[in-house]
Amino acid sequence: MEGKLRAFAEYVRMHPGANTQEMATHFGVSERTVRNWLRAANGALGPSARVVSDGGTYTLQVSDDRAYTRLVRGGVGAWDLSNALSSAEQRTDYLLYYLLSQSDWVTLDDLAEMLYVTRRTISTELREVEERLVQSGLALERRPHYGIRVNGDETARRQCLVRLLAGTASVQPSETDFSLSFEGGMTVGELDDCIGEAVSSYGLELSSVARQNLLVHLSIALERVSRGSYVPMPAEQLAHIQTAPEYPAAQALATLVSQRSGVELPPEEAAYICIHLAAKRSIDAATAAASDGVIISDEVWAVVLEMLEEVQRSFRFDLFSDLELRMNLATHVMPLALRLRHHLNLENPLLDDIKLSYPLAYSMAGVAGGVLERHYGHAPSEDELGYLAMLFALALERNRTWLPKKRIVVVCASGQGSARLLEMRYRKEFGDCIESVVAIDASRARQLDFSQVDYLFTTVPLRCEVPVPVREVEFFLSDVEIGRLRDELRGASTHPSAPPAFASERLYVHLPFATKEEVLGFLCDRAEALGAVDEDFRELVWQRERSMPTTFGNLVAMPHPLRAAGAQTLVWVGLLDKPVPWNEKGTEVQAVFLISFGRDDDRHGVEDLFGTLAELFIDEVAIPQLLRKQSWECLERLLA
Repeated sequence: MEGKLRAFAEYVRMHPGANTQEMATHFGVSERTVRNWLRAANGALGPSARVVSDGGTYTLQVSDDRAYTRLVRGGVGAWDLSNALSSAEQRTDYLLYYLLSQSDWVTLDDLAEMLYVTRRTISTELREVEERLVQSGLALERRPHYGIRVNGDETARRQCLVRLLAGTASVQPSETDFSLSFEGGMTVGELDDCIGEAVSSYGLELSSVARQNLLVHLSIALERVSRGSYVPMPAEQLAHIQTAPEYPAAQALATLVSQRSGVELPPEEAAYICIHLAAKRSIDAATAAASDGVIISDEVWAVVLEMLEEVQRSFRFDLFSDLELRMNLATHVMPLALRLRHHLNLENPLLDDIKLSYPLAYSMAGVAGGVLERHYGHAPSEDELGYLAMLFALALERNRTWLPKKRIVVVCASGQGSARLLEMRYRKEFGDCIESVVAIDASRARQLDFSQVDYLFTTVPLRCEVPVPVREVEFFLSDVEIGRLRDELRGASTHPSAPPAFASERLYVHLPFATKEEVLGFLCDRAEALGAVDEDFRELVWQRERSMPTTFGNLVAMPHPLRAAGAQTLVWVGLLDKPVPWNEKGTEVQAVFLISFGRDDDRHGVEDLFGTLAELFIDEVAIPQLLRKQSWECLERLLA
């Protein structure tokens, strides 16, 4: 069915009762053209549906949902063309999907007519399409008088479709959801039911994210097979996969889908399903399996140790003694290795929050990802690095036990019952920070042995001098007050200032640069001019950027070298007048924090620095304020 007729039918479906004039205005054509489309669409729809005109208004009567879906919405990730014309981004997504789905040549004029735009617009938006194809190892082939088509193998096409679909479509298993469909007419809900039946029948466990990813991958595989496009697999590899413990479940799932969709999935597709089942088990399931006797291979243990060695070399953090981290990494690497070897990706819905909230852990994951790339031939995606970062974040939190716990006294004037209530509240809120807490009446403050007290919190003014820090607090603590008290108990200064890694002479404001290369080159020049970094500092910074761009969103980037490249930890801050693109996705950055880790610094100082930066990076008020004022006074106050 032609693109203009699909758009016509879908517009009528979504706007029942629309009249001829409205539709002519929407599509930018004459009313006569709309009436011609009515006759042409009904001829193309056949018995599946019919557009009915009543007094100049139109409605769509669908008699066969599945047949209509195949004719009009076109399969996996189908776009609603009546709305897809509204932005360049939507048109680019559709063009990418359409070209990936086709094997024949198509002309720019055909594409322009399909999307109701000019040939020049199509030419402009194809540049973005071509860049995204190149990122997936594909190419846009051009031939005079023939047009264009995508050139590349089937595996790369599917991977590109997965990334596209994950970024543009809401894939929810619902009986009435036709956002995904196949030549056999299967809905997302029906496909999800097949996955659930097969997985539960064989006692397998998939996390919700893993199941969603499998749903997307399987739906695309089914669509491609229905078009006669298969992923090849060497006979030896197929035979090996068929011996895997997950293969019976994969074969059962392939059979179930074939029976219900009418599309026969070959053994190679069942093998790829098996890879997904083996590679997308939840971390909890893998950990439980390990405790039940599943042996972690020497190869995986060696990879984990190498990951920890790289983290120690880069950040001066010794995490080798954390047995829980080593076990978590090992059980995570087992399925991750399969995903990397077969270029699969597990989507991470928490990625943005992880990058902003745990920049140190995410940076550690990036270093560890380099080890995985060397061993398994494929770099982990940002989503996969997010899962690794969660493991490092847990380890860093466990290792905060070096902080000395405080002995505190809480003073109140409301009697013994109130004092006891206060004591219980402080134990509940600050139990991880305190060694002991005692609540007393104000009259007993003079009698205290202050050699056994680190802090005194009081709900009433004291009339005597005491030799320990005193903080006046409300009887009922607010969330803000709890946070401030916890900072004090963890060792925050009573006279806050910017961390020592920062200095006014290392802040550069109103930078006029227009590219990442310019601003990063400028900051590296300043670092080298100070003589505080090694000769290979600049190259180490760019190595880190090439392996993992260091933007964290919120207009912030935190570039740093691949390993410690100076005696002490220092930060150079560059604030730009206008944001610049920082990565292949075009994520914009306007505040750049270039960090040089110190070989001689205490690890706890580095951890405190990252904790401070994490709070700043996620603050949607502080960063705009810093970019607006661009002053040392503002930065110092925000860091304090």
